Amino acid sequence: MIKFKNRSEAAKQLVKLLDKFKNTDAVVLGIPRGGAITANIIAKELSLPFGIVIVRKIGHPNNPEYGIAAISESGMLVKNKKEAESIDRTWFVKEAEKQLLETKKRRIKYGGKRPQIRIEGKTVILVDDGLATGLTMAAAIKEVKLAKPEKIVIAVPISPRDTVNKLKEEVDEIIACSVPLLFEGAVGAYYEDFPQIEDKEVVEIMTKNRPLIFCMPDFKELGQEIFKFSNFEQGKYELIRFPNQEFQVLIHSKVKNLPAVFIGTTAPPHDQMWEFFLVCHTLRKEGVKKILAILPYLAYMRHDQNNPKEDLATSLMAKFFENAGVTELYTVDIHSEDATNFFKIPITSISPITLFAQKIKELNFEPSIIVAPDDGAIKRAGALKKELNVHNELVVFAKQRHCGSGPVSLLCDGKITGAKAIVIDDILDTGQTLINCVKKLHENGVKEVLVVVTHGIFSEKKWQQLFDYGVTKIITTDSIPSVKEKSSDKIIVIPISSLLIGMWK
Repeated sequence: MIKFKNRSEAAKQLVKLLDKFKNTDAVVLGIPRGGAITANIIAKELSLPFGIVIVRKIGHPNNPEYGIAAISESGMLVKNKKEAESIDRTWFVKEAEKQLLETKKRRIKYGGKRPQIRIEGKTVILVDDGLATGLTMAAAIKEVKLAKPEKIVIAVPISPRDTVNKLKEEVDEIIACSVPLLFEGAVGAYYEDFPQIEDKEVVEIMTKNRPLIFCMPDFKELGQEIFKFSNFEQGKYELIRFPNQEFQVLIHSKVKNLPAVFIGTTAPPHDQMWEFFLVCHTLRKEGVKKILAILPYLAYMRHDQNNPKEDLATSLMAKFFENAGVTELYTVDIHSEDATNFFKIPITSISPITLFAQKIKELNFEPSIIVAPDDGAIKRAGALKKELNVHNELVVFAKQRHCGSGPVSLLCDGKITGAKAIVIDDILDTGQTLINCVKKLHENGVKEVLVVVTHGIFSEKKWQQLFDYGVTKIITTDSIPSVKEKSSDKIIVIPISSLLIGMWK
């Protein structure tokens, strides 16, 4: 019979079987108390996020150690039907309510009032220090399924074969060090040292070594929103500006061997960009394990074409991120997919189309056509057309330059029809491209135009001419924090916090 020295050794044996999940988008969830200890070790070894799923056993009234059912913190109940039906129903209902209340108390005790780490669309590795009847694991599976993960994997040191057979239909994979046909009757029989785990030990691992979240000053509000929905510890740094305009960064948090999230901006690019890269570089110098950078707006992504005599700043920016120690990057609506090809680190561009569609529906604006002001906006326009269920074909404008550097005219692909239109693009800078577009729409009988842009830079004053050609409102996001100052009846600013909450893997 296989015997583990203790939970630590069992966890390390499991790690060898789970190696394929190392540094992936998986999340490790332990079932307290013993399972939380095992899961924490596995998460550290595999460099994965760690959390808990709380389930309480319902013991037989004559033998509380013998489980006849289990209930999760959302009330997901699993029971041994034969045993449960043999006892007083009134007692069972009261006991289930008691244990449900206990799960909620323990959630607060173990992790405060914050919700569990986000697992939607991810692979969840459910860990316990061993299975017997499998009732608590079955309840945990039901609880996890409520959050719609992509896959569920059970990982345990020991489990009876009949329990594995009962659970394998409920999950994608079961990984165990040992699956004996004849089970000794208790998980502890398979350990040389199997002490009772106290609540304080779970509290310690839940509050120690949590990922850090750092925010540039303009994104403190967004950081606070994300902080509410995560297991992060607030990180602190200080930026000192010397009289000669050089910067110095001081990190005021213990960061060694911890993962970190850094939320920042590169707009306006010069000071902000230098602060961002200095902080990242200093964090890695001080021993941060990895940095997930969240920059809702990425500057210089329009400099992605290798044209003669012109810079290729997108390529240089990609190298800055790598050299500063960023290991993964999230942004919102990057200018073009071509730009991502310059990055060796993983980069994810999040689409705000659902946010835009929701706001447009709230405004009761029903467009006849969706317009892309240039070829680069076709994908965005198509996505918005689908979200709003607009049946008319896309209208796409393209620039045609006459005689080399001569004047530019607009070519139109698609039929301009109806009185209302939506023009969508990723950036409103000076607004010249959008002005040319809405002017053409106005000349062709469109009376009312809604301009939708992800990043509202609003450089200088030319963009204000949009309102001279039928534009009634501009919808944008707060990807660039200073845009909030532009908010008015005509300029609607949508928060992007809902897109970014829980993006840390």
